[in-house]
Amino acid sequence: MMLASLLALKAGAFLLVGGGSTTPEMVKKFSDLCGGWNAKIVVLGQTRQEPADATQSRDFLTKQGFKNVELFQDKEFTLERKRELAASVLSAKGIWVPGGDQRLIVERLGAEWGKNLFDKAIKNGTNWFGTSAGAMCVSDPMIRDEVAEPGFGLIDLLIDTHFVKRNREMRLKRAFFSGTASLGIGLDEGEWIIIRNNQIEETKGSPRVLHRE
Repeated sequence: MMLASLLALKAGAFLLVGGGSTTPEMVKKFSDLCGGWNAKIVVLGQTRQEPADATQSRDFLTKQGFKNVELFQDKEFTLERKRELAASVLSAKGIWVPGGDQRLIVERLGAEWGKNLFDKAIKNGTNWFGTSAGAMCVSDPMIRDEVAEPGFGLIDLLIDTHFVKRNREMRLKRAFFSGTASLGIGLDEGEWIIIRNNQIEETKGSPRVLHRE
């Protein structure tokens, strides 16, 4: 029982943002989760149509104070490149996934392959920052447009973003009540939530939370 508790405490957290501008406060919160500015952070640009655009995320993190940031900007992954990505992720304290299109990152990495890698990393204490698409892809199924699509399934919660800004109340309700996730969470732009072991630890703003009846 004590061993199980220690393992649970070691698990990393998810800092999920509803989109909009990424603020220095969010970055500082992620730094705290990762153990400080010297932590290794891996940026995954695969949510972008052109993953090289994620150089902006890498440069932003460096400007904010992170000293060890590695960017993966591949559109396609060979087996060898996947091994390199896996080794980097498993040695990192943080995974940073910007906005864009959540389907792209799932398709480019593969839902099953990504789930296996990221589950292992999170269980070992790696933390995940995701905004917009980077937040939504952690669910399975995940919401995209008006349909549910395969996601990584890293948490047992359904995430929607740009919630108030894009009037997505009914979209979240339809997806949540037709699925099996334990909670449905709608995050508006600028709002964020921290989740660890499928439990909400902290929120910023007023996220919409749907419960099973």
